[in-house]
Amino acid sequence: MGETMEKKIGVYICKGCEIGDRLDVAKLSGVAQGYSPAVLKNFDAACGDAGIAEIRNDIESEGINTVVVAACSSRVLTDTFDFGTDALVERVNIREQVIWTHVPEESDEEAGAAEGETAEEPAGEEAAAETAPEEPAGGGFKLKGGRKRRPGRHLYAHDR
Repeated sequence: MGETMEKKIGVYICKGCEIGDRLDVAKLSGVAQGYSPAVLKNFDAACGDAGIAEIRNDIESEGINTVVVAACSSRVLTDTFDFGTDALVERVNIREQVIWTHVPEESDEEAGAAEGETAEEPAGEEAAAETAPEEPAGGGFKLKGGRKRRPGRHLYAHDR
């Protein structure tokens, strides 16, 4: 029987391409730390010469054999993150699938805290009637027979 190699994981989080401006990278690093990787590093640009050199160095000196890169799409820079047979590479797309798909919003509490105020919650049924939209976000769309599809629900061919 062949020997199994112990998995030694390195997690590398990129802050470039607006990722660091739109995502709490320190919080994401905290989540990654919960999985106890052998190496966890944040880069201003993981795809830059310094970032790639540091990942290569960790593969050679730390014995990292599984590289997790949280950055842009795995469809770009494929050659840049190719470390040959030295390491398995998993690209986590936090640019296109996280920051580009979520509109940054400032909560009422954060906005008020910045101005030294506190956010007040509306009270009673009147407030609920004022804030509740008539239709769910996205509005859904009508199906055959006048039924309405709710947003977030799967649409199957037999539903049309």
